[in-house]
Amino acid sequence: MASHQGPVTVRVADERLDQLSEMYKPKKTTRAEIVLEEMTLEVREGGRRNEWERYVTRLHGSELLVHVLDAFNSGSDPHAALLALDAEMMLADLGIVERMRERLIKEQREPRLVEALAAAQKWLEQERPLRTMDCEPDLRKAMTGFNLVTFIPQLLVLNTPEDAEEYTPDPELLQVAGERRVAAAPLGIAAELALLDPSEQAAFLADLGMSEPAVDMLVREILDQLQLIQFFTVGEDEVRGWLIPRNTPAKVAAGRIHSDLARGFIRAEVVGWQDLIKLGSLPACRSAALLRQEGKTYLVQDGEIMHVKFNV
Repeated sequence: MASHQGPVTVRVADERLDQLSEMYKPKKTTRAEIVLEEMTLEVREGGRRNEWERYVTRLHGSELLVHVLDAFNSGSDPHAALLALDAEMMLADLGIVERMRERLIKEQREPRLVEALAAAQKWLEQERPLRTMDCEPDLRKAMTGFNLVTFIPQLLVLNTPEDAEEYTPDPELLQVAGERRVAAAPLGIAAELALLDPSEQAAFLADLGMSEPAVDMLVREILDQLQLIQFFTVGEDEVRGWLIPRNTPAKVAAGRIHSDLARGFIRAEVVGWQDLIKLGSLPACRSAALLRQEGKTYLVQDGEIMHVKFNV
């Protein structure tokens, strides 16, 4: 039976932000955040059809699906559970695709989209998720708007025992995973770590041979899967990290900070975080010609510090 635990906001750990904060000693340090929403479903033999339907419906609007599979409990069957969920998701999408195609044919409009939906229907009937289907960008965007859940990228996380380095994934599970990325992390440790005083956490992780908490490894995998990078703003009041998609123009990135910065964008002053740490200040980076002036179409790079000049 499905249960809903609600959204959880997770701060993104980043050593670069820590170093910048140590240098500026600001009044406030703000980490970038992502929102995770946990949804569980106990797959019961002969389970009611509407339980599956409600579960799949709640996936609509997700940017990424992270499947956490129990990889060490001898009583679990993770690849069977994954196959069952895949089947339900493809069945749900097939129903939507068929209805939308019939509707467009009846209304005699958008013939290219009708053709794309026909290809999508055939793809799903062959038990293949839509995220693996080649499609022109405009048609993919149109179909994504229909809340087709097999378009959503997926990450498989194997919840392993503490000695995760010695864990070898089940070949049958890897076969079922297909094109999806598979990561392994001892997530059970996270609960134990949360009970410890921050001063004790590093020693606890060291005893387990881990350099960082499992949740930080999971967040890094999520950001990589979503093609998200981070830029920083710095100052005495605040040092802050901002998440943006890779290849985001400077004007759009400025809008992440505040809409006025995008609306009145003039230029951005940009410097790499390592150069700022090395030279110790933005004026020093300017004197060394490392603080660059970039226009609105400049693609912001991971780890850069950006200061926006604007006028509204």
